[in-house]
Amino acid sequence: GKDYTNEVQLIDPFHGWDDLHRGVIRAVSDTAFESDAARLLRGVRLAAELGFGIDKKTEALIQRYSHLIASVASERVREELLRLLAIPRAEQLLPYLDKLGLITALIPEMAETKGVEQPKEHYWDVFEHSLKTVIAVDFLLRQGGWEYASEEVLAVAPWSAVLAQHFDLEVSSGSTRRLLLKLAALLHDIAKPQTKAIDAQGRLRFLGHGKEGATTAANILERLRFSSKEVRLVEIMVRHHLRPGQMSHDELPSHKA
Repeated sequence: GKDYTNEVQLIDPFHGWDDLHRGVIRAVSDTAFESDAARLLRGVRLAAELGFGIDKKTEALIQRYSHLIASVASERVREELLRLLAIPRAEQLLPYLDKLGLITALIPEMAETKGVEQPKEHYWDVFEHSLKTVIAVDFLLRQGGWEYASEEVLAVAPWSAVLAQHFDLEVSSGSTRRLLLKLAALLHDIAKPQTKAIDAQGRLRFLGHGKEGATTAANILERLRFSSKEVRLVEIMVRHHLRPGQMSHDELPSHKA
């Protein structure tokens, strides 16, 4: 046996030590994701958590095999999705997940929102708008940057230890109010493709998309084995996501609301 540390040799056939020092995530083989498709999500999560990059060949493999997420047990997908949402800096992570094809692989319904135009004030299509909403929420929760960040925005969206405590409360195993708010932000317009219409004035309308979206969001979360409490909270937020905007224009809720 060896008696001293300088006599120890590191056996590292995959050069993981070098990658660790260089800050690189690399698949050990071309079949790594076929063997366990959960690695598709875990690799991206590890890179984001550690501040590492993913090498180009591994990126290409993730893009090629992203569809295999459908074969992963729903419970594992839920866990990885929540851990991804917990990572700050959504403005960096979400576009990267989309580039790798992982957002629509995780939530196939999101693919239908790509290219769906909205009124000019929304600027982006429904898919991009949904990602931008998560990024804005991340910023308001003091977890990331936002291209439209300003002191004026922060002034009307104050933050405090009480709010932080509120959003950090656990809802179910592995989820908090903070994470479910970000998930609701991602799904809030999920039903716009199905409700898109043009009114008599030629304006794009999405009547009832909140109500229909709540049902779709609930179905997605149930498929991913979220708890009934988690499903209910996200469903409520999606159903009523237009309310804050209405109230900001001095429109008080109706008695029924």
